[in-house]
Amino acid sequence: ELRRRAAALAGDEAILALALGAEELLGEAAEAAAAPPEPEEQAEEPNPNPDPKPNPIPNPNPNPNPNPEPNPNPKEPTLLHVRVDHMNRPRPYVKLLDAWGAELGMSGFCILPRASRGGGGSGGRVKDVHVVWTEAGAGAAAEFLRRLRTEVVDVNARGQPCKERMATALHQGAPPPPEEATQRRRQPSAPPGGALEVLEMARGERRALLESWGLSE
Repeated sequence: ELRRRAAALAGDEAILALALGAEELLGEAAEAAAAPPEPEEQAEEPNPNPDPKPNPIPNPNPNPNPNPEPNPNPKEPTLLHVRVDHMNRPRPYVKLLDAWGAELGMSGFCILPRASRGGGGSGGRVKDVHVVWTEAGAGAAAEFLRRLRTEVVDVNARGQPCKERMATALHQGAPPPPEEATQRRRQPSAPPGGALEVLEMARGERRALLESWGLSE
């Protein structure tokens, strides 16, 4: 640039122009050195997941059963056989069971040992009582068992109200098919408005009645 300017001038004017030009170029160079460098454009980094998918909503049931078992039919005919270890006051106890059965649309037998004839009250404790509901829906049978285990039904040895803790469901399922019925099978005959026929039997008689319904002690 200085040579171009000097060639266009002559003499002292050339020298002056060269000095001024040199001063101008030095000033531009100093300004360029003092100016901050322009930022370089950064190349966009490649996306490791070019097509991200939104996070799915968590499933509250991570392992659902595709083929759940159907609920049992509450009206399915059911034969329910329950053995009660003992009753301290059999009369009010059996009366309560009879009321539950009538409310739930059930019918059957309550078999007391023959030695309990005339028993009841505070001194009528009996053992080995069998309650057989020959006609009951599955829902009614389940509700009867729930009440038997959770509600007050008797008194303890001190006369205090208590719940049943020593009853066992010996059978809960479909009754024997009609074609397997025998002549000795006895149908329950509860009093009007009741659900249980209360029987007092010796052990051999009780065994025969239970076997006629396909049950055992």
